[in-house]
Amino acid sequence: KKKIARLHTYFSKPLYSKDNSLEYDSENNIFWCKHKDLYLYSETAPTYKFSLEKLHKTANRICCKVYLPKLNDVVIDVGAGVGTETVFFVQKIGDNGKLFNFEASPTTYSRLELLTKKNGIKTCRNLNMAISAKEGKIWIEEKEEHQKAQVNSKEKGIEIRAISLDGFVKEQGLTKIDFIKVNIEGAEYDVIDGMQETIKITENIAISFHDFLFEKKGKIRDKVVNFLKINNFK
Repeated sequence: KKKIARLHTYFSKPLYSKDNSLEYDSENNIFWCKHKDLYLYSETAPTYKFSLEKLHKTANRICCKVYLPKLNDVVIDVGAGVGTETVFFVQKIGDNGKLFNFEASPTTYSRLELLTKKNGIKTCRNLNMAISAKEGKIWIEEKEEHQKAQVNSKEKGIEIRAISLDGFVKEQGLTKIDFIKVNIEGAEYDVIDGMQETIKITENIAISFHDFLFEKKGKIRDKVVNFLKINNFK
């Protein structure tokens, strides 16, 4: 696999960036996509299609189309995954900003933790818990593709802690949030129900809708849009 990583590096440099390299991590059986000494994110299969520029373009297109985090911002990433946007956010908010990463899947969370440790990131806090409507227990069924993992209340899978954004914000004593990103595979209802107070101190929010996962299309989007309009968002 180390030889495969070197081969992908050979193709990645001329096609995407001369500063690219793919590094195989035998201890964790993952491939690190790197820009010079910066670990961008990890993959379970080898790839050459990555670069720091591509990471920034993707983040701008998907979650920061309207608002781009700035120096000293407070950012909350609900559904941080393996940390695909973590390096992007950290570079934007600088040394005095704050980033709170929430990831429910224990396996995915472990890769998120590895990423921040590899890069020596001090400005973010990773939390292996789910954001829901209220404090309590919730379960998650791990999937081979981490993006497809979903939480449930039926005691199926691994038990994890759930907390509302209102509860977390109160715990942390936060008085202003510059940006919230939400990408949690269909559990958007619960996030909205648990952030009735948090939304009042939030300046910008980006939510991925997962209506396509359900029979009744559009319901999540309608509820979220109405909620934001009531709270004077454009």
